[in-house]
Amino acid sequence: MVESPQILELLGCFPLLADLPPELLQQLASQGQLLRFKLGQPISRCDQAPNQLFFLVQGSVPVSYTHLTLPT
Repeated sequence: MVESPQILELLGCFPLLADLPPELLQQLASQGQLLRFKLGQPISRCDQAPNQLFFLVQGSVPVSYTHLTLPT
């Protein structure tokens, strides 16, 4: 597991979080973890509610969406 100071430093690089109070940023870092995904591995699915917030630190992620039609 990565120590929260490293996660805190990474979170501080995201403009979205730039204006957060340091205490809140520290709280986020203490609950965060670094994850690695294999090429092609899904990170999230549109038919499942996510229980995490992801920030991309390195690489790129294609986003695809399939519109589901519900039966009437």
